[in-house]
Order: sequence, then structure tokens, then C-alpha cells
Amino acid sequence: MKTIDIIEYANKYGWGPYLDILRKRYRAKLYSRGRFCGLMARAYFLMGKPRRAAAIVALVPDAVSAADAIAIVNGQIRQTERPAPTCCLNMIVKNEEKNIAAALSSVDDIMDEIVVCDTGSDDNTVAEALLFGARIVRFPWNGDFSQARNAALKASGCDHVFWMDADDRVDNASRQELALLCRRPPGQAAAFCVANEYAPGSGAQFMQIRLFPRRPEVYFEGRVHEQIVYSLKREGVPVYRCESIKIIHLGYNDPQTHREKAARNLTLIAAELADHPQSLTLRLSLGDCHVLLGNYAAALALYRAIAHNERAFHQFKDVYVQALYNCAMLARRRGDEREARRYLYRCLYCDPSRGEAAFALGLIYLRENSFQKACLFFLKSIGASVCIRDTATDHRSIKMHGLYFAAVAYCRLKQFKQAEMLVRAGQADFPQTLDFYNLMGKILFRQYRFVEACRVFVASVGLRPLQNSGAYFGLACIYRVLGESQKARLVLRLMHSGDGGRNIQAVRNLSSVNNAPPVAALQKSAA
Repeated sequence: MKTIDIIEYANKYGWGPYLDILRKRYRAKLYSRGRFCGLMARAYFLMGKPRRAAAIVALVPDAVSAADAIAIVNGQIRQTERPAPTCCLNMIVKNEEKNIAAALSSVDDIMDEIVVCDTGSDDNTVAEALLFGARIVRFPWNGDFSQARNAALKASGCDHVFWMDADDRVDNASRQELALLCRRPPGQAAAFCVANEYAPGSGAQFMQIRLFPRRPEVYFEGRVHEQIVYSLKREGVPVYRCESIKIIHLGYNDPQTHREKAARNLTLIAAELADHPQSLTLRLSLGDCHVLLGNYAAALALYRAIAHNERAFHQFKDVYVQALYNCAMLARRRGDEREARRYLYRCLYCDPSRGEAAFALGLIYLRENSFQKACLFFLKSIGASVCIRDTATDHRSIKMHGLYFAAVAYCRLKQFKQAEMLVRAGQADFPQTLDFYNLMGKILFRQYRFVEACRVFVASVGLRPLQNSGAYFGLACIYRVLGESQKARLVLRLMHSGDGGRNIQAVRNLSSVNNAPPVAALQKSAA
């Protein structure tokens, strides 16, 4: 492809897709290694990223054409003359061949340089990184994440450093804003929103410093949960909070992997805490590891040490309030609702925006049949402002469950209009959540709106034809009230069927027989 053709393609589709095509063709063995490196080097040069081009050339220098080599040299000279700031991606990896390509692709056309610190991979992680023009730093794992990150930091040569892990992805909507930040003068650091995705549609969010100026005095500290903030504070570098830039972290999607990481981190955090016994953040992290591993007594002791330290509120408010909330959750686990309530009220007093604390209080009052109070706290959890803190909070999950249980509480009060309004809001925001459909069907049924209830239950079956007893029972109840016992029995038989496609069609056929609205039959019977 000629240079002008490459530029036209990149202008139309972007540099990222073009580079992805080259890598796909190379993996499919449509290009030789020399041809691939030449094309990639030319592309990176045209993008104004000579460091990436030089890294690709270094793989097979004898296979790159003289024109490409000259272009790279010219690009390096131009780089020294150009005052625009540059940005280097830092990453530490080990056996991440399944993840690293997606991570690097998300910033491929943004980063001027990529430095990957490998701590002992025995798979194709390094080979994948090299396809992105990355420089590889070998660092044998010694149980200290900071030392590995600092090894990558020392090998970097740009004005800014942006760090991420192999299971991170920069959200597509954030890429342009990140690219602009990377071109600003390197006078401040930036904290972005990191979303730990646990399941589709949910994930805990927190703020974390990911972009900072490269200086000799700025480096990571701590064996685990390594921090750059301490050196930034010593150097007087301001931190800019940029909540609109989102980094998706997939490392906690698998619960088993989450527990394995907790077991690994347990000894590292304990050793770090022995060196820094006053660190509240380390105590909180160690407590979280104990919870994941089922050591609840040890976790509670750590959380209480923070929650009963009055100075902690002024030093690290987010950590202090999180410890209060965690104490409440452990109290609920052992059935002590009174102590849980005490911690939750303290949590809301210190930080009224803690929707998770309001939601937990709503559950306590719902269990005690105090439905008015439950509604009050569920609505408070829904309306809580979305504050992205230094500790992780799943705002989306809180809103979803707050809407659902607020509607349940209103149903217990027989205030069906309010319940219906909340469920419709939940269906609008969470259209794939089954519970909203079945609860809506129950609400409509209780108001004798059988036609609408039938439609909602049928939609629920369409959403999940198997393991959806709520929808099948709801339909059976409607048919039984209407005196159509045969249809009710058929629906209950379908509930135990293993053929989801057949179930959907059968339920739809039942609900549209004779085009007669069920409510008409009920009204006739009542008359």
C-alpha cells in the first residue's frame, strides 16, 4: 500500500484499525516478518511515533527497506525538534498472552512509546507485545510490584507516563480525551475512573492515578497495591481528577481468580504493613483479602482499627467511611442487625452520598417489616450522588437493587402506583434485568390488570425461557384466576421443560389464543 493510500485509509477508519489489520495478516502468515515490520514501522512513522517505529525496526533491521530506515531516522530528528509532549505506556506482565493484545490495542494510536516489564512469562506474552512496537524489560519476579513498575519507569523516555495492566482496557469513549491529556505540558498528574467489571452491566468504580509526569523523583512505592501518589506529593505535583476517562478492569470477572489474587496479596500486604504499621489503606486492603478468603474475624479487627480511629476521618475520609461500611456488612453476616445499623448510620453521617449504606439500612428495615422506613432509605440510595472515590463502589448495582427493593416495599404497603413507577424506571435503565419484569407482572396482577400482566410475563419468558419460575408461576396464576386450569397446568409443565425455544413459542401461543383479552373474561365472570 502506498503512503498516500495508508493516510487515506487512516483518515477514513483510524490508525488503530489499520494497525490491527497488519497484525491480523501477520498472524495469518500473509506477511513475512520483515514485510510486517516494514509496514508497521512506516505506519508508526506516519503517525509521528518514531520510538514505536524504531522498536519495530529493531526486531529485523536487515529486512526493512532503506526508505523506511531513513524515514525513521528523520522522524527521530523531527521528534527532538518538536516541542509537543509525548507519552509512554508502562505495563508489567506475566503470562498474559490472552489479554495483552486487547489492552495495547485500546491505546495503540495514542502512545508514543510502550515499555513492557516482563516478570517471567513462559507463553507468547512478549511476542504479542513486540507486535505493537513495545520495548521489553526483563525483571525476575521478587514479590514487589513497585520494583517491577519502577524498572519499566526507568526504561521510559517520554514526558508523560501512563500505566495500565494487561487486563485493563481504555474505554472507547475516553480515548480522544486521553490523547489530549497526553499532549499537555507535563506539570500535573491525572486520576481516572477505574471500573472493576464483575458481570455485564455492573462494576465497582474508583479513582486511581494513571497518568503522571516522568521525573527521577517520581516512582512507585509499596510491595502490593503500589502507589505513585506519595512521591507526587513530596514533589508537589498536583493531581487532576478526570472522572470522564474510564479504564475498564476485567481482572475480577472470575471469582476464583479474585480469590487467588487475594491469597497472593495477603502475605505481600502483611509484610508491607509490618514496615508501615500506621497505613490505613494497607489495613483496609488486608481486611478485604481476609474477607475474600473467609477470615471474617481477622478482617473485622482490621476494619475496627480504622473505624475507631478518629484521626482517620480527617486523614483518609474515603478509607475511614469504607471501614465503617465494611464493619456493618460483617455485623449483618453474623446476624447482629443492631450493630450493623449503628455503623451504617455513622457511615451516612460522615458521608451522606454513600448510597450503599442507605441501601443496607433499607434491607434491614424491610426485614423488620418497617416498610415506610425501608422505602425512605431505598429512595435515598437511588438518589445518592454518584461520587467516584478512592475506594470502590458499584453505583450501578446500588441503583438497580435500590429501585427493585423500593418497589417491593411499596408493594408491601399496597401502594402499587408508586411501585409501578419505580419498576418502569428500572426497566428503562436495566432492560435485561429479569427481576423487574416479574415484579411488574406481580404488580399488574395485584391491580387486576391481567392483560398487561400476561404480556409482561411473556416478555420475561422471552428474556429467559429456562430457570424463570417467577414468570411461569405468574402466567399460571392469571389463567387459574380466569378459570382456565388447563392452560395453567400446561404453563407449569413448560416451566420444567428443557427446550427454551419451544417454551417461548408455546407461551406466546397461549397468550394470544382467540385474541380475547383475559380481563374481558374476568369482567364477564364478575358480572
